Amino acid sequence: MPSDHPVPSGALSGIVVADFGRVLAAPYLTMLLADLGAEVIKIERPGSGDETRAWGPPYADGEATYFLGVNRKKRSVVLDLTDEHDRRAAREIAARADVLVENFRPGTMERLGLGYEELRAVNPGLVYCSVTGFGTGGGAALPGYDLLVQAMGGLMSVTGEPDGQGTKAGVALVDVVTGLHAGMGVLAALRHRDRTGTGQRVEVSLLTSLLSALTNQASAYVAAGVVPRAMGNRHPSIAPYEVVHAQDRPLALAVGNDRQFAALCAELGLAELAEDPRFATNPDRVAHRAELLAALDGPLRTRTADAWFEALTAVGVPCGPINDLAAAFACADRLGLQARVRIDDSHRERAVEQVAHPVRLSATPPPTTVPRRAWVSTPAKCWPSWGLRTAKTGRPRMNAPGTPAPRGETPAMTSPAHRRRPPTAQQFVLGELRRAITSGQLKPGAPIRQEALAEQLGVSRVPLREALKILEAEALVVHEVHRGYFVARLSLDDLREVYRIREILEAEAVREASGRMDESTLAALEAARHDVEKAADAGDVSEMAAANRRFHFTLYEAAGMPRLARLITTLWDATDAYRSLYYTEAGHRGHVVREHRAILDALRDGRAEHAVHLLDEHRRHAIQALEEVLGQT
Repeated sequence: MPSDHPVPSGALSGIVVADFGRVLAAPYLTMLLADLGAEVIKIERPGSGDETRAWGPPYADGEATYFLGVNRKKRSVVLDLTDEHDRRAAREIAARADVLVENFRPGTMERLGLGYEELRAVNPGLVYCSVTGFGTGGGAALPGYDLLVQAMGGLMSVTGEPDGQGTKAGVALVDVVTGLHAGMGVLAALRHRDRTGTGQRVEVSLLTSLLSALTNQASAYVAAGVVPRAMGNRHPSIAPYEVVHAQDRPLALAVGNDRQFAALCAELGLAELAEDPRFATNPDRVAHRAELLAALDGPLRTRTADAWFEALTAVGVPCGPINDLAAAFACADRLGLQARVRIDDSHRERAVEQVAHPVRLSATPPPTTVPRRAWVSTPAKCWPSWGLRTAKTGRPRMNAPGTPAPRGETPAMTSPAHRRRPPTAQQFVLGELRRAITSGQLKPGAPIRQEALAEQLGVSRVPLREALKILEAEALVVHEVHRGYFVARLSLDDLREVYRIREILEAEAVREASGRMDESTLAALEAARHDVEKAADAGDVSEMAAANRRFHFTLYEAAGMPRLARLITTLWDATDAYRSLYYTEAGHRGHVVREHRAILDALRDGRAEHAVHLLDEHRRHAIQALEEVLGQT
């Protein structure tokens, strides 16, 4: 159902994320996706919701700022994943999402029937992101707490003073970095799906994410066998690159090259230091760090930190005072960096000020408004009310983005939809069956086993029979005497219409792609064509269909039409059962192989219209072959 408010703009507008994450790493990732325009549906447990709702003080308008800091722009659905009816609703949400993010202990989602393998069977395009503490192998049972990973992952060993016990970072840095790494994985997987139509699993652990983030320190060990140690506020490989003391307070000095060092010495009245062999180059300065700092200390203490900041910045020496967060935001404001943003959420009495997304996009800036509806359908997926009702519990309660109920109470849905009367059993069954059929969860021609279905949905046979009569009138199911109900198949007329639409769309894509052919695109097309031929020879219908899809999607990508690829995916899925019949017969498989070879040759030679003609011939042959296979039915 279309929203009665505009869908927020943003680079990820149209992407729906099922957020099963909790606490920080996964919620931080999904918040960044929401900032970029994705619609994020956060699954929370009844009663307390996400643990961070109670992590206060401080609070803002009665809400824990910890929770607000990683959950803005989300919708929350309260589901009890220990309850079968609520699990069914959760599976329906996940089965229709573009992205799923979770950070339960390994194995939990599988036990709930929400594992990757189970969900990709009903949603092949799903990008499924799992965040763990220590992976899914020997460390699967270890708790993934940020402090634990900072300690076990080596961060605390290089943080703090040399004679100290190791110091943790002032924020849950591992969780944040892991969220960023996972976000990069999700975006890469979405890019892959744009090209191929298939999703994939994305896995990231807190430990490996931290080891990657240790960059130069980790490289020192891996490449040279050097185990880094804590150096306080000093840099192990650069000097002077540390905290020094001005007249009134500490000052961070970040001298990264010889030119900057010479400028520093000149400003301090120590020009001769730049010529001293002990300090002439950075390796020299690192080797003689103690003598260097002793020489700099006296002159630096003659002026205030602010005075040194102005003077040294003017001559190109990087330095700055150690600010608290209030001063840091004030600095960003002075520099025009817009580090905070007011979120206009219609569920609140006033706009809420939040930390801004740090990425600036010129064409698709992060939206700063949240639509009124508790569930907003998107242009990419105009859904009816799916997955949010169960026969047992009615509609799971939802709340606005980052809007909890008072602490200790179940988050309640603030949408007007919450005040609607629960659906009747017949309406519930009708909605469930419509969704299962239109999504492809129930395949064309599949029998509808009433007794098993009634038990699965938790209803009697009476509302099920009434719903089936309505679906029969809608031509979604057919009834055969003595055999019962079946999901309706596409007729050949329907199939011809699908191919006609594809003919129009693909002709445009081929003409556009022909003018953009390069060696890498031709190589990708050749690889897909080779896979088609290999699968055809082996009689592997599934792989042949997948390779055929890759061939065509490479064309759309070359044409700069990723949205067209998504649309073609929908049309492709509508004819999947028929294509499988078509690929089953060896003669038809051979025709596909020959056509792909001829199309690629035409594109390689720049003969776009000939390639379009070959595609048209290929479609006509497909229709004729299907008519033969289906016996004109």
